Order: sequence, then C-alpha cells, then structure tokens
Amino acid sequence: FKLALKLKVDSARFGPIKRVGGGKNEDVQNIPVDKLLRDAHALFTEHPEFVKLLGKDYYSAFANSCRLKVKYGYCGTGLATLLLNPDGTIYPCPGHALPEFKAGNILEASFYITPMPCFMPFVNP
Repeated sequence: FKLALKLKVDSARFGPIKRVGGGKNEDVQNIPVDKLLRDAHALFTEHPEFVKLLGKDYYSAFANSCRLKVKYGYCGTGLATLLLNPDGTIYPCPGHALPEFKAGNILEASFYITPMPCFMPFVNP
C-alpha cells in the first residue's frame, strides 16, 4: 500500500492469493480468513491513508456485507464481474473458480470466452 501511494495509483487489492504453477508444489500454509481479516483491519486502522486505495478487494467486499448485514442474491456473475487468475484462466466470479466454469484462458492463442449456458438467462431474459 505504501508503494501504491508512492506511485499515485488509484487502487490496491488486499486478499488471499491463489497458488498456481510451481507454487502448487510448495509446502506453504494459507493464512486463515479470520486472521487475514483481523490483520487487514489492524493495518487499515494503523494506516488510514491506505483506505482510499480500497474498494474492489476481498477485505472491502467482506466488510460491506457485514456492514449492510445482507446476503447478496446476485454478484453480477459473468456480467458485472470476471475473475482472471494469475495463470490466465477466466471464470465468471471468484465464487465460480472451478474447472466446469472455466470461460477461457487469455494466454492461449485461440482465446475466446466460452458462453456459459447456466448464465444465459441473465444475458437473454
């Protein structure tokens, strides 16, 4: 976040990472979500200047859902959101990052986003 402020970028993301490629073979433990959120809260409490860089990250989404005390009925899957994994794979949203929902891979020469029949009613009501 300090680097983001120094570079004068509009936003920075905070959240868990997904191991891909050779990283899958490393014996590294993921940080539990509750610890991640507590540490994020401590970081942003100690450095309120970082808060202006938030908005579309894991911490903000979680905090907003708690603040609003509502469950999201629809996250914009495939229309308002897409997940681009570090390996180039595209999914409709972070909650649908499963092989059966793979929409394509931007690193492939034949890249084309596969239409997802299960979401077509949202596209063509």
